[in-house]
Order: sequence, then C-alpha cells, then structure tokens
Amino acid sequence: MAPGRKASAHCRAAPPGRPEPTERPAAIFESDVNAPSPSPISPSHTGQRPIRKLLAAWLRLWPLTPTGLALTVLAGAALASGRREMDLVLTLAGTFGLLLIAALGLAALTVRLLFGRILRRAVEGEVHIDAIEGRTSLTGLEMPRRRWWLSAEPQWVVEQPAAVVELRKGRRTLRESVRPADRGLGEQIARGFRVSDIFGLWRFPGRVHSHGRWRVMPNQGRFDAARIESSLASGDLLAHPWGPARGDRVDSRPHTRSDPARLILWKVYARSRELLVRTPETARSPDQRPLLYLVTGDDDNPAAGLVSLIIDSGLLGQDFRFATDGSPQPVADPQEALEAVARSAA
Repeated sequence: MAPGRKASAHCRAAPPGRPEPTERPAAIFESDVNAPSPSPISPSHTGQRPIRKLLAAWLRLWPLTPTGLALTVLAGAALASGRREMDLVLTLAGTFGLLLIAALGLAALTVRLLFGRILRRAVEGEVHIDAIEGRTSLTGLEMPRRRWWLSAEPQWVVEQPAAVVELRKGRRTLRESVRPADRGLGEQIARGFRVSDIFGLWRFPGRVHSHGRWRVMPNQGRFDAARIESSLASGDLLAHPWGPARGDRVDSRPHTRSDPARLILWKVYARSRELLVRTPETARSPDQRPLLYLVTGDDDNPAAGLVSLIIDSGLLGQDFRFATDGSPQPVADPQEALEAVARSAA
C-alpha cells in the first residue's frame, strides 16, 4: 500500500430502515461445514417404528373385514336413526343387522378355536418335511374333513418353510401338500391359518408351531445325471499324451545269487548281455480329492440344483469334499453336503 493512502473500507452502509447485517465468524462456518450430518435414525424415527409395528400387528389381528366394518357402522347408524326418529323399520333393520353380524362373528370365533385345537393335535406326530423347491410334495399331515356351521372352510399356509399349501380332498380327510418357494433347512415348522364366516365379514387368524425337521432341496431341473456321468467317465479309447504319468515306477540293479529268476529283466539281457533285476522304487502316488464349492447369490437355483444332482448321483466318488457360502468348512458325507446346500439359502 502506498504511503499516505488510506485503506478503503469494503463494507457498504445499509439503507435507512433496514437493519445492518451481522457478520458471522469464520469459526461458525467451519463448524457448519465440519458438523456431522443428522442421522436418519433419530429419536423421532425410532419412536415411530414401534408404533408402526404395533399398529400393523393390531390391524392383522383386527377381526372385522372392511365389509364387516362398513355393515356394522351402517347397521348402527340405522338403529340410532330409527330410535331418534321413532321409526320402527329402521330400528328393526339396524337391530337385525347387528345381531346377524354378532352371530356370524361368534360362529367364526368358535370355529377358529376348534380348528386350532384340531390342527395342533394333527401336527403333534409330525417328524419332518422333505420337499423339492417348486414341486408339490406331501407332508404326511392328514386332518378330518368337516362341515362348519355359518363358517367358510378354514385355510392355512406353511410359513416356515415358506410354501403354498395345496389340499387334496378325500371323502373324510384332507391331505396337506406343499410347494416350497425356496430351498432351506430348519428345525421348526410354523403354520398360519385363517377362519372367516360365510359372508366374509369376520376373519380370525391363528398360528400353530410344531417341532419338526424340514429340508427343501433345490430343483434339479432338466439336468441329466447319465449325460454328466458319461462326460466324466474315463477309458482307454484315446491316448492323452499330456496327462499325468500313471503306473508303478521300477528301478534295476545287478543280479546277485539270492535274486529269483522271475525278477530278471530278460529284455535288457537280450540287448546288453547283463543280468539286471527289477526292484520296486519307493514312491508316492497322488491322491486326487475333488473339491466342489457352491457360490450362492441371487438366482443361484440352477447352480444349487446341479450341485445336488452331482452329490446325489455320486459322480465325484467317495473322497470328494464340498463347501459353500455359509458353510465354508469342507464336508465329505453326502447327507451333510446336501444339508449344506439346503442351508446355503438362509
């Protein structure tokens, strides 16, 4: 700056009637820049999540359907209007509607309690479910077929493992068959059922748990074990010059009086006129143990089906090892390998 020249101010006076802007220190700007962004999981969000869960659970357990709720409100309004207007028709219609809705709800609730008890008794002797992904398989569950008064036929699903239930109806029994959606392995079977009245005004849910082992194997699709086995078979039709050397390695040494004649190399004697005998050489042969590893992920069902086919058919022999994501420790037993394949989806 030249001497004698005053430093010019870079701030400008505020116009009259407007307050002067206050400067913020640089430290405030630095704290604003370096301040951590607010967490999306704030106390308000965490407080709302339990409320949403409770509300969703309450709505699932609410027995009245939207149609039933609308008819209940309509019948109650008709009854209130009839009593206020002293209208006998509206009063009778509202009273009859409320009584009918209550009777249907009581009948559906009674059927729900009875069906839950029958289903619990039916699953007591259940041992296990062994099914294939995407295919219908019988579970061994049989229930007596009954006609329920003022109630529709109960419906149920298998929640663990997740499967669609298809009922095979007989004259007196219902046989359960399931079609699993994905492979898996577990120690507990859960079934959810629902009972509603004949008009669909009430719906009472329920759930039954049973201790039983279930295993869902992947679908093998159109893989053919015979073709895979023929492609892996070995033979002596064609030579393989780049293959590993196979056979017994031998060595030779000069003949002594104690050596038997059967060990003499007569072809060598014919060429060189020297008596040599063969002696076994101390050697080791390689032990080939194939390792099969399944990499899991989205849309891995074809790979899992091929692996289960290879293990089932024994194409890798007795000394194979298998491992997969989730079970990295190699196993040699075929049953343990199949269980690892089923468990890999969890």
